[in-house]
Amino acid sequence: GIPSEGGIIIDLSRMNRILEVDARNKRVKIEPGVTWAQVQEELGKEGLMVCNPLLPHRSKSVVTSAMEREPILICKTEYSETMLTSELVLGNGDLFWTGTALSKGMSVQICPDAMIPGARLWQGSQGTLGIITWANIKAEYLPTLDKVFFIPFDRIEDVAEPIHLIQRKMLGNECFVLNSFNLAAILAENWQDEFEALRESLPPWTVILCLSALHRFPEEKIAYEEKALMEIASELHFEPQRTVGGVPGLEGTILKMLRKPWQGDTYWKFIYKGSCHDLFFHTTLNRVPEFVEAISGMAAEYGYPTKDIGIYVQPLERARACFCQFGLHCNPEDTKEVDLVRSLFLEASEEAIDMGGFFTTPYGQWADMVYSRTASYTR
Repeated sequence: GIPSEGGIIIDLSRMNRILEVDARNKRVKIEPGVTWAQVQEELGKEGLMVCNPLLPHRSKSVVTSAMEREPILICKTEYSETMLTSELVLGNGDLFWTGTALSKGMSVQICPDAMIPGARLWQGSQGTLGIITWANIKAEYLPTLDKVFFIPFDRIEDVAEPIHLIQRKMLGNECFVLNSFNLAAILAENWQDEFEALRESLPPWTVILCLSALHRFPEEKIAYEEKALMEIASELHFEPQRTVGGVPGLEGTILKMLRKPWQGDTYWKFIYKGSCHDLFFHTTLNRVPEFVEAISGMAAEYGYPTKDIGIYVQPLERARACFCQFGLHCNPEDTKEVDLVRSLFLEASEEAIDMGGFFTTPYGQWADMVYSRTASYTR
């Protein structure tokens, strides 16, 4: 949080208590300073988890992720919003409650939008509308059985239709797409040589799909979902695999990562060069190739190596839409490189907005880009 418009920053990191774990109603009541590492470790003892974004930083606030609308790896509509009810302090000092928490007679219920205003009103505001003091966050049971498939593609244009069919049949839990740069960055243990070797051996694009089952007939559930997946693969001529790039034990490695924050000392996005500028927005799967072509072309014009762009595509709500993220890496000690990436980032942002990319968190320099195009709304 940077108070560029004036104001103050309030550090809530010591408000880090897990107030209640309610397994029956699949929720956890936490303060804003509770981190991803803290909540997943505590809920794991109860056989639960909070559905997380792609490898969040272990020290990141869970409430912040929910308030910033960060997409989770499971693209089921019923899992898509993790925020339930909450308590806020408004600018004048008044306490305010969202959803059913507004009514003391309904304190045991956790419906976010049963009363107006619901939790969504406060999202994306970085605390400027109200400061959350506690929130009920959705919890889910940890699967008892998983089977991970890796579906390689040479072209991003070939990714949309398989994902649409997979999601139409409601197959699996976690489902997302990584290009070779991001998958190599996640898997590499001994940098730099291992990263470069992985980047060369991995397919240009990989769909990662995790078939999961709870305690009721888990083997049967995995079996019929796998059968349906193979029918789609036969129809569209792609091949689900148990690994890619010849990486041994890849399923086990990915499963350890999917439901936890990043475990390494250095965050995975910063290992390559020290910093990463993420350009992200919502679009539809069929349009992702247009954005990849436009941003890669612009990077080439700037002299930025297109192979150094990390790309992550997250289907949303059964692939009705998707979250698309481009990571631009640079060495923060190299002034020339920093200036180049900053200029590329800003021009690529303008281009993405012009192309119809939907920016859900228009902060900083994005604010003028977004609001200047919506004058009546901004007023």
